[in-house]
Amino acid sequence: MNLKQVGLILGPLLCLLACLEPSPLIASDAWKVIGLAAWIVVWWVSEALPIGITSLLPIIYLPLSGVSSLAEACKPYGSPIVFLFLGGFILAISLEKWRIHERVALKILGWTGTSANGVIFGFMSATALLSMWMSNTATTLMMLPIALSVLSLLKSAQSENSDLNKGMKNFGIALMLAVAYGANIGGTMTIIGTPPNLVLASFINQNAPMGEPVLSFLDWLLLGVPFGLVALTFTYLMLVFLLYPNRLGEVAGAQAVIQEARASLGQWTSAQKRVSIVFLLTALCWVFRSQLSTLLGVKALSDAIVGLIGASLLFVLPSGEVDENEAKEKSSEESESALKSEIEPKKQYSLGTSAPLLLWEDMKRLPWDIVLLFGGGLSLAQALKQVGLIHAIGDQFSNLSTVTWLSLGVLTLIALMLTEVMSNVALVSVFVPVVSAVAIGLDLPPLALCAPVTLAASCAFMLPMSTPPNAIVFASGYIQISHMVKAGIFLNLLAVLWITTLTRWFYF
Repeated sequence: MNLKQVGLILGPLLCLLACLEPSPLIASDAWKVIGLAAWIVVWWVSEALPIGITSLLPIIYLPLSGVSSLAEACKPYGSPIVFLFLGGFILAISLEKWRIHERVALKILGWTGTSANGVIFGFMSATALLSMWMSNTATTLMMLPIALSVLSLLKSAQSENSDLNKGMKNFGIALMLAVAYGANIGGTMTIIGTPPNLVLASFINQNAPMGEPVLSFLDWLLLGVPFGLVALTFTYLMLVFLLYPNRLGEVAGAQAVIQEARASLGQWTSAQKRVSIVFLLTALCWVFRSQLSTLLGVKALSDAIVGLIGASLLFVLPSGEVDENEAKEKSSEESESALKSEIEPKKQYSLGTSAPLLLWEDMKRLPWDIVLLFGGGLSLAQALKQVGLIHAIGDQFSNLSTVTWLSLGVLTLIALMLTEVMSNVALVSVFVPVVSAVAIGLDLPPLALCAPVTLAASCAFMLPMSTPPNAIVFASGYIQISHMVKAGIFLNLLAVLWITTLTRWFYF
């Protein structure tokens, strides 16, 4: 039996065993959700069924098991983050359609050179830097098409040598993971970099005693930057030297390919300029969304709305370019007319401004299975919260009389593993009040336990549905779940060790 066949049987079997309620200490509904989580994870990892189909299991299972209603199970599939995905993917499709990502890729290669490891380092650094100041989801959506273009250029420069082919495969995997992990880690470095940090800051500042200092931007920067720099360094070294070494060095012939590619792109076209303007305006609105919301007096302005506005504009704005199929038809008609009248057509047909930048046919390239995957992950996360599993785990730490290095490490590990299968925002929202109360009871600053939980919530490296950046790069087609799991196991353990060490040094 192969892995898919084993997974196909093992998933529902584990769910059935969980539904037998092996321990009376956990409620019946909780066991049902644990079973669902095991079933979904096994099928996702083994790819027993298409990922999109597996992601629909919560809609079927949760109502039939009596855990929640059909409406409650379906609601997460319409989450704002899902529509942020859609908006971002549509923007990425427009970049690809009009070859703008190739221009940016060539520029990046001009900075990093054609050393394979240098390219990976450049992308991880750039993604992390951007993610410090804007949504890590938006950052990944911007960087992925550029990374794909760089990968395509370097692949075209390689020979048919089998060793090079293997090296390029590892290079592709490492590059995709570098973008996702760079976005995840970069977001931890500032208080505005990722939603869990904002949830923590909001809780700490709202519950700080009168006269006590609140959690400032600088306070978190002093913790987040050391964490992020070390985490990025370890992640880069693990990816390129241990997990997915490519040993490509300078890719032979790449410079010639790059020069040829630059020449083939020619001058910027009207469509490229218009798509770039929409893309840059959307990115700026993502970065300065809070300031824009205040300026316009629109509190409901969100990343998802910004992304959808940008995506919608692409279907409205004219391209100013000739649509090839329609141009051919028109040209043929004009030629026939000219032959009949025995005169030459006086001008070539040009569609001009009649065709928009994107057509609905372009949406065939949207990774709908990834959209469903993230919806399924959110639905599972909601069920885990609904049956009280998160509160139950947090309560296990309420009886601590002291916090040792080991107990802090266990708490961090639990938070990190939970965020692999549930929303990191939901995890922090539920966990932070619990561990804050434990810290106060032990006469410790609340951040002593809240900070490691919050950092761990952004260090989900194992599964595509764990964070939006993971899901986005998984949609590239260059990595499988097994690739992410292989890297994630090691990086998760390193993250636990580093978070535990850093927070012990910082707050104890």
